[in-house]
Amino acid sequence: MRIEESDMILKPDLDTYQILPWDVAAERFARLICDVHRPDGKPFEGDPRYVLKRAIQAAAKKGFMMNTGPELEFFFFKRKDGQATLIPHDFGGYF
Repeated sequence: MRIEESDMILKPDLDTYQILPWDVAAERFARLICDVHRPDGKPFEGDPRYVLKRAIQAAAKKGFMMNTGPELEFFFFKRKDGQATLIPHDFGGYF
């Protein structure tokens, strides 16, 4: 990222707040998604959420309705002596 884009502000989208349906050691977890803004308050053009919102608006203006869904990417890593490592389980790339 260029230096002029390094100071960004995260603005929480409270509609995305959700308590997750699991707990670990009696602790609860939640998630909250944020929008990325420039220091002057304008949305950051490189924020994927902002890009998606603009695409949805452009499609709606043309009479289309967009349907989207997440694309989950993950990797498997080997364990050594019961501990996680950074050694990939295989070298297949995306799963």
